[in-house]
Amino acid sequence: YDLAVDHLKKALKIYEENEILDRLAEGYSTLGNVEENALDYDKALEAFNASLMLNDEMGEDLQRGRELRRIGRIYYLRLNRFKEARDAFSQAYELFKEVGQVDQQVESLLELGLVAEKEGDFKQALEFYVESQKLAETAHLKPGLAKAFLYQANSHWFQGTYQQAFRFQRQSSSLAKELGDTLQQTFTLNTLGLIHWTLNDPGRALEHLEKSLELAQTSNSQ
Repeated sequence: YDLAVDHLKKALKIYEENEILDRLAEGYSTLGNVEENALDYDKALEAFNASLMLNDEMGEDLQRGRELRRIGRIYYLRLNRFKEARDAFSQAYELFKEVGQVDQQVESLLELGLVAEKEGDFKQALEFYVESQKLAETAHLKPGLAKAFLYQANSHWFQGTYQQAFRFQRQSSSLAKELGDTLQQTFTLNTLGLIHWTLNDPGRALEHLEKSLELAQTSNSQ
């Protein structure tokens, strides 16, 4: 990571000196990803925010939205700062709505649902997931729809409404198979195994979790 950061900073200096703003913004975004992987989240946020400001200057709303999602991801996944995560994902959603980027709206709504779950507001989380599902259905975005179904399955599992969890899991699994999405199939099998485990059915739980593991190994998923 140190070597990657060193090269990126040299590139950033060249882009800045020559006022190549689009490459400069892209370079900061890449630097943010490297710093995040290196577990230096403060520096990652600095880099993503630098890219965000440059894209704002250039009027690149789509890229601004993507940087906001990256910023929200760090606050949500890495720092457990859910208010900041919610603010970033909300801003991203509004930007994607303005530019008509429906697939990104779907993703932002799912992320808002995850934040709501972390805050213990399962009702609001499900509202975000349902809104995401409706958007994906209207725009015929099957990958986003599969994710929306799975997130609802997981939410119902958390809340102990198992019939609903099974129903949404089946819908997600069916779409994942139709799309040939091995990674999504891995997630749906994992959820199915966990539901059976919670219902004190270790045999079925182990069966589905082993299938999930096999698929994960096939797709090199970590």
